[in-house]
Amino acid sequence: MSLSIEYKNYTEYLSVKLVGEWRQPDMNLLLEDLKINAVKFNKNYILIDAFKLTLPNTEFVRFSTGEKIASIFSYPYKIATFTQSEFINKFTETVAVNRGANFKVFHSESEAKEWLLSKS
Repeated sequence: MSLSIEYKNYTEYLSVKLVGEWRQPDMNLLLEDLKINAVKFNKNYILIDAFKLTLPNTEFVRFSTGEKIASIFSYPYKIATFTQSEFINKFTETVAVNRGANFKVFHSESEAKEWLLSKS
């Protein structure tokens, strides 16, 4: 796998730190593992640190990731991701949200955490 994953279980949410290459087969495995851990730790709120994740090599990878997020993380899950500003184009977010996920991408951890823990 081209990705490393580090989990931290906090009182209100599950934190996930990703490091490595954003490739579709590995991302699918990662998202499935994330769901297993969310269930294991009984967490519906998930904060993903993607600052050390590379850009995908195609927009199709972003699209497929958005579809996978929506297929695995429907209600009651709420997921906030933060990454480098220059990496954000909102495509993965749009695909996931249009398919029913409560998922949002931010450029800072503080903004992501604020949205994640808000009651809206």
